[in-house]
Amino acid sequence: MGFKRFMKKNFVPFYNTRDMIDKVQTYGLVDGIKEKIREDFLEDTPVTSHIYNAGKHEGKIDGYKKASREYEEKLLAQANAFLNQKEIFEGQKQEYEQLLQEYENYIDEMNAKEHLTSEEQDNLLQIISMERKLTKLVV
Repeated sequence: MGFKRFMKKNFVPFYNTRDMIDKVQTYGLVDGIKEKIREDFLEDTPVTSHIYNAGKHEGKIDGYKKASREYEEKLLAQANAFLNQKEIFEGQKQEYEQLLQEYENYIDEMNAKEHLTSEEQDNLLQIISMERKLTKLVV
């Protein structure tokens, strides 16, 4: 569009004035003037517009590459965190299974006895209820 604007500015009377008024109304006084200067010298001038657009395109490519690198680093960090959590979970799972096994062994020992004292019966009932609660967590 830069070349068309360049031609309008050179051949249409008052186009430049009307364009400046539009820019000031849209962007404000300072930003409107900056926008007008950017269009005039960077986008509309035939020689510099090609250089400006090439640099603009290269800047987009560089930005895309930088964002891709950052995304890859974050993704790898997230994968490492997941693997660390998995290892922690496996360790806790083994401890949990060992605890359940100890409960079952204790219950089997107590059930094998013929006569239990009232204290042992109370302990056995507490252990059985705890073991049931723990096994419900697994399901």
